[in-house]
This record gives sequence, C-alpha cells and structure tokens, in this order.
Amino acid sequence: MTEASLLSYLNSLPAGGNTLTVTGHPAPDTDAVISALFEAWRLTRGGTPAAPLVQGSIPRETAWLLGAAASAVPTAQAIDPAARLVLTDHHDVATYPNPVVMVVDHHPLSSAVDWRGADAVISPVGAATTLVARRIRSDGITPDPYCARVLLGAILLDTEGLSHHKVKAEDLDTAAWLAALCGEHPPALFAQLRAQLLSETDLATLYGRDYRLYTAPDGTPLLGWAILKVWADACPDLDGV
Repeated sequence: MTEASLLSYLNSLPAGGNTLTVTGHPAPDTDAVISALFEAWRLTRGGTPAAPLVQGSIPRETAWLLGAAASAVPTAQAIDPAARLVLTDHHDVATYPNPVVMVVDHHPLSSAVDWRGADAVISPVGAATTLVARRIRSDGITPDPYCARVLLGAILLDTEGLSHHKVKAEDLDTAAWLAALCGEHPPALFAQLRAQLLSETDLATLYGRDYRLYTAPDGTPLLGWAILKVWADACPDLDGV
C-alpha cells in the first residue's frame, strides 16, 4: 500500500459502472473522507471493485494531508441513485434511496436503522479510520510512510490528538502502529493539522462543515450540528458580512 499505488488506483477509477460507491457522511470531515477512500481501496485490492466519493468538498486540512492525491479523489453534490453504497463514519441508511450493502462506523447505534441486507462493522472507537486501518492490518497489508501518515492524521483529527475523552484502546494501538510506519510524532502532526483547520476562515465553509443529518426515533429526519467549533485564534473574513 503505497502513495504511487493510491494515485494509480484513483486515476484508474471508471467514470461510471457497477462498482460499489464508498462514501462518508454528507458534511465530510477528514475521518469521513479518509475512511471512505481507504475502505474503497481496500475492497478493490481484495477483489471487490469500489470507488470512494466525497459528498461535497474536501476540507482544507484533509487536502493538505493527502497532498497530490486530493485532486484525484472523486467529489459530488449528489450520489448516483443506481449506486450500491458502503457507508463509512455514519450509518443512517434511511437517508439514502440506494441499497446499502456495508457500513463501517464508530458512532452509537441508531435504533431507527434497518440493517437487513447490509454487513455492519460498528465499534465505539474514536474514529472510523481506526476501524478501516485495523481492517487493512488484518488483511496483512502494510502501508508505506505516506499512507500510514494519512491514516494516522485522520485518527488524530477525529480523536482531538488522542484525547483521553475521545480515544479507545483500539485507537491508541492503531495510532502507534501507523506512527511507527511513518515516523511521525503524533502531537506534532496533530498540531500541523490543527493549524490547517484553523486557517480556514471562509464563513460559508465554517458554517457548513459540521452539518449533520440525523433521524429521530420515529424516523423523522432532523438537521443538526454535531459540534460548534469556536476558535479564539481564528479570525473570520468579514468582508461583505
């Protein structure tokens, strides 16, 4: 699993076809993007053609982490209604008209979810990328330093730098494995990623980036924000406001 093979995979993705579409939630953060990207790649390597899809735009810190590969990751505002889906970093299958065949998620189970016809990998760890990285490791695949750094960065962002209130034993073990492979010091990498996140000051982007769709116990769709981030050292651009 190397940077060159990732770029080759992304550049060879078909424009359409019957491959699985692997997607994170509709307000993509780094965990959603990277978990979908690497799960799609893992499935393809295992003989099940799959393509990642970012619903929206790739966040600034995610693009910085991916480097040249960021521009090759497919993005779209809507999902092909004929696509079969694998969901990562969320599991609200009711929001999609598409058949969902697999879910890889770390969020608490929703009582409204109908799992019929879908394989589910659900575990309350700190990041969905942790689950994907562990699947990669169990497949006997060793990421090169670039891929290990990307996976590690996604885990760090979603666990707030391996904070004790966000992290589980699986996250710590996986982060240690990835850090050894890429040679990165997790606190230093997290500081770099946080700086990239804080450098985003566009109001529309900041307003929309943490948007989430939820489902009430009775099945009613709800709109909400998982976390309202307010940074003392972020200075929004107020031109035209």
